[in-house]
Amino acid sequence: MMMLRLAACAVLLLFVAVTVDAQPSEGCDGKMSVAMVVDTTSSMRKPLHQIKRHSKHMVNTLKDMQSHQVHDFVVVPFNDPETGPVFRTASSSQFLSFLDGLKAFGGGDCPERILTSVRLAAEASCPHSTIYVFSDAEPKDTDQLGAILEIVQARQQHVVFVLSGSCGGHNTT
Repeated sequence: MMMLRLAACAVLLLFVAVTVDAQPSEGCDGKMSVAMVVDTTSSMRKPLHQIKRHSKHMVNTLKDMQSHQVHDFVVVPFNDPETGPVFRTASSSQFLSFLDGLKAFGGGDCPERILTSVRLAAEASCPHSTIYVFSDAEPKDTDQLGAILEIVQARQQHVVFVLSGSCGGHNTT
């Protein structure tokens, strides 16, 4: 049920994001953000390690491509009941250092404040960016969905949920 709800939210957000013209955003110069929302509860210990490893690979790939399309990197960690703070930098090394500093701890209950974190990432990211959400929990803050839809519509952003299973431990992938 949790994956179905998150999948429905993701499909809705992606559909709406690509159907509305973006509003110009100052300071992004037509470039995109690399944005991540990361669950740091204990159940995400192994996935968090993989996120860090793959992020290093992604940054190296961007450097190899000499990509000039990335304006900045945005990370919004969350750990029930805390959300954020938003970390934003133009430096890939600071981005990787911040990710390396994230630790999985606490939690123990589901659902989490995922959508509040997605809203913060959408507000901090440039238009046309993709926001990757890494979690194993379902959202308890579905009241944020309307605000998120408004932001991603106006900024033509995409939200992709990457689920690592279930924080209840019943469905691990």
